[in-house]
Amino acid sequence: MFDASYSLLTLLRHVDLSHNDFRRLRASDLAPLRTGPGRPSVEYLSLADCGLVQIDAGAFEGLDNLTSLTLSRCLVNETVLARAFAAASFRNRLLRLDISETYIANLSIELVGCFGNLVGLFASYCDLANVDPNLFQHIPLLETLDVDGGRLERLDGITALTKLRRLSVHMNQLTDLTIDGIEMLETIDLSYNRLRRLSAGWLGGSAAGDVQLLNLSHNELEFIEREAISHMSVISTLDISHNRLAVFPE
Repeated sequence: MFDASYSLLTLLRHVDLSHNDFRRLRASDLAPLRTGPGRPSVEYLSLADCGLVQIDAGAFEGLDNLTSLTLSRCLVNETVLARAFAAASFRNRLLRLDISETYIANLSIELVGCFGNLVGLFASYCDLANVDPNLFQHIPLLETLDVDGGRLERLDGITALTKLRRLSVHMNQLTDLTIDGIEMLETIDLSYNRLRRLSAGWLGGSAAGDVQLLNLSHNELEFIEREAISHMSVISTLDISHNRLAVFPE
């Protein structure tokens, strides 16, 4: 992919290879980008829309300073990704990971639990069926979680994400979700699910204070207890359209 002359680009920080035709990422392909004396210190790498089918285990070796990795709309499966991530040398530095629209059915500890400092995780439209309820204990610094467009019926363990600000679970199959205790939430999108009732405390009194946008549209809500939303003192957008409500909570 790169020849040795690229190693002379010592100021290189941002590498965007998206929309190319890299079907296999071999261990040697990114070698000129590896950290070392007189070499680049790459912090951002995008391989989106490249048609990747295979990523060798050592493909990310030596990219010690990588903080953002985008692999969206690739054809690799979760087994291949997990093996490549486990061998990556940037595990403790990565802040943002985008694996949207890849072939991932399970968001597991084995797949992304090694990125302990992750701040943003984007796994939308992967046809996700399961999120390991213990995963969030391994990525406790997460501020943005996007798991839109899956088949999730549950999202347990999310209260471990005490720093979470943006949660998007749009277009799944959730029938219930309790996020009490996440005190920094600002944006919540639970539209196009199967929620039927919001009880007092589902979000939590202290957590609700920072919520600015809450989208509950296109659910099956028949009842909302007043205490479920009354603590949202700074909310500017509340969307509960396309539900089954007969009375708005007093």
